[in-house]
Amino acid sequence: GLTSSAASGTPETECWLHAHLQRAVERDTLLLGKNTLFDLMVLRYCSPLVRSALRPFRTRIWDLALTSYFDDPERPEKGLKELSVLFGRGAYAELPDQRHPSPTSPALLAYNIEDTEKTLDLELFLSDRVAKLSPGTRRLSPYCREFYSDVLWSLLLMSEAGVALDIPGLADLERRLMRGMASVHCMAEDRENLLLSGKGSPVSQRDYVKTLWEHTGLDAPLTKTGLVALKAEDCDDLRERLSRLPNYAPDLDRGLRFLQAFKKLQKLHSTYVRSILHGGAKTSQYLSQHVHGISHPTWYPCPSRSKDEADDEVGTRFGRPVCREPAHATFPPLIKKYEVSRWGAAGFYLSFDFKQLELKVAAILSADPTFMEEVMPGSDQHAATARRYAALGITTESDLANRFKYWRGLAKRQNFRRVYGGGPGKAVQTFWTWGRVRVPYDLCQREDDDFFERHPVFAQWQKNLLAEATRTHRLELPLTGNVRWFEGDSTTIEETYYSEIVNFPVQGTAALIALSAGIDMQK
Repeated sequence: GLTSSAASGTPETECWLHAHLQRAVERDTLLLGKNTLFDLMVLRYCSPLVRSALRPFRTRIWDLALTSYFDDPERPEKGLKELSVLFGRGAYAELPDQRHPSPTSPALLAYNIEDTEKTLDLELFLSDRVAKLSPGTRRLSPYCREFYSDVLWSLLLMSEAGVALDIPGLADLERRLMRGMASVHCMAEDRENLLLSGKGSPVSQRDYVKTLWEHTGLDAPLTKTGLVALKAEDCDDLRERLSRLPNYAPDLDRGLRFLQAFKKLQKLHSTYVRSILHGGAKTSQYLSQHVHGISHPTWYPCPSRSKDEADDEVGTRFGRPVCREPAHATFPPLIKKYEVSRWGAAGFYLSFDFKQLELKVAAILSADPTFMEEVMPGSDQHAATARRYAALGITTESDLANRFKYWRGLAKRQNFRRVYGGGPGKAVQTFWTWGRVRVPYDLCQREDDDFFERHPVFAQWQKNLLAEATRTHRLELPLTGNVRWFEGDSTTIEETYYSEIVNFPVQGTAALIALSAGIDMQK
């Protein structure tokens, strides 16, 4: 209702809105909405006077979507209409399928009143439901509401400010990616009679990969459509299996290397560069036509693995806000470097990262004294693991010295693997996929056993997480209470969700720490 009134743009409306919001701020009233970020951006854009009353981080704000998320993160219904019907809170009156003639249209005002009533009713109902179903939960606690009010303001300010991008540089990158794909396509067709794009390419790739799987003596994995899975990680798995064959020769999987290279280039182009420069199939172009275009992505405060017609929300299982159109938060390094200062040559662009954040979070949450000592400031757990590889004969001292950054990166993946619940089999795969190093399974098993013997408190903490998840079917994060539910009996939960169970507290808490740091800088 406030948003529609602001759009009318009359001085009387502006003054009324300013006074109304000023009183709310002075009384420390919580401003509640549904799709709050959009409504606040419209209000702040339409009226400088209203903008002055809505003070970032000082005005407390909330979104009903967060309350619904904290009640059930897996719920597919997102919109007010769907939630009202789901919980029997009454259906909306039918409205004619047409635009209203003005922001003061009686029919629109009636609809806004109904929207407001449903929002208030569902907020009270769902908050009460959370308290009754989960006594003692941290969800929707005063700290949780204060923190996520700051999160909403943080996302709003990031959406308004946008991100400056080097458009000429991205255009040049697009040309290079296109040339690269064309070159790989020609080599694959000439040397392997393998079509990587265009008419007939799906059948050509399917037959080629199927033949390679026959070399391994195993059946080719099929997708629901009946085609062989051809993602980059599938290529890695197949190449690793082929390399074990007694009669292996580099030419055997040459076409697979072409396919893998093509898919990597194709993903960079289609997922990132093309969508940034030209927009996707359902979106317009993101950027204004300037030398340094400004991209204004959409931020979603709470994640969702499902969508409905009312709210096209997306996200992850670990409680992180999600960035889309374009997805700046998940840009790969090659694309990230085209984010630049909006001040051109006179400015600079800063990027911050935490040092071994997940390892430190795991050590603190588990309260393992040995683990905490190893990740103290000034230590480098990844470097220590890399040096251990030389002692075990996985690499040599000279190779470690010559390629220390490379081996440290491989050690980093192995350290995180243990924290995230990956076993020795995953260790073998990681060594091959990222390092092309063949390490025996038994050696990886002994290394894992040694790690958990040196960190018994951490090992017990992971077991306790599993016991809690199988007993209560849920885990909650400290402080904010973000929850993850697990369905099935104890055997099903352990076999299906083990990695996610030990991963959720670590990645979820690390994400909240990163959010908090960003908010502190914005304040």
